[in-house]
Amino acid sequence: MPTTRIQKIQEYHVPKYFSGDHFIKPLYLAILRTRIYTEVWKETEGEPIGIRRAKAFARYLEVMPIFIRSKDLLVGFYSEAPDAFQYCVEAADPEILDEYVKAGYVKEEEIDEWRG
Repeated sequence: MPTTRIQKIQEYHVPKYFSGDHFIKPLYLAILRTRIYTEVWKETEGEPIGIRRAKAFARYLEVMPIFIRSKDLLVGFYSEAPDAFQYCVEAADPEILDEYVKAGYVKEEEIDEWRG
């Protein structure tokens, strides 16, 4: 039997895995990283790829929101919200993005930005 603390952690945990053809809990595609990487990529045109990636990652770390949930023992998160999942725009297939849009994982107001 899990302790009370473990039960509370399980209650607010957002699992990010599939069951069948959908995620277990409602999730959305996080746009912040893609937005930052696209912005930096435009600013650093002509520079070596490694430098561009480093600058994009550094900018992302500077602007990424930090949130700490009250019951966490280990803090930090790879996305801007617990119910968001990352999309590596620099290594992704555009067809995968289309699938995410069709499946409803992209916020309606961000669809044009994703496809832009």
